[in-house]
Amino acid sequence: MTTDAPSTPHPNNRNLQSNRRVADAIAMRIEARGCTPDSSPLSSQPTHVVQISGAGLEFKHEKRLPTNEDIILTLCLGPEQRAVSLQAQVVSSNEVKGDRGNKCFDARVVFTEVDQQARMLLDQHIEHILERTSSNCRVYNYAS
Repeated sequence: MTTDAPSTPHPNNRNLQSNRRVADAIAMRIEARGCTPDSSPLSSQPTHVVQISGAGLEFKHEKRLPTNEDIILTLCLGPEQRAVSLQAQVVSSNEVKGDRGNKCFDARVVFTEVDQQARMLLDQHIEHILERTSSNCRVYNYAS
């Protein structure tokens, strides 16, 4: 992430409610902020099913993420599968049953800093998912 590009400040609750949210499977890496970043390539296969918006992300994770912890998320976004790193803060991490009956945690994070390039990739990714899902929907007109 470049530091010279203007960034979007932490969203307030009003902004969170106005953002469109979509479900998708993406490759994602989660790291504690301030640690040495993992420079290995991101998986080419999805690692998490997420609910994503321009303001944040919801996903299931095998470990509890401490509330209010600052983290770095590296996401593979868009039809081109471009990697983008975003600073985020954990809003909640609650224990739930996983898809296979295993213990996991439903984590919610808000993006705290999003530069212009990352914002563009987020918006493009959400638009791509909306277009892809709406093209698979059938519209029924019922005659009265």
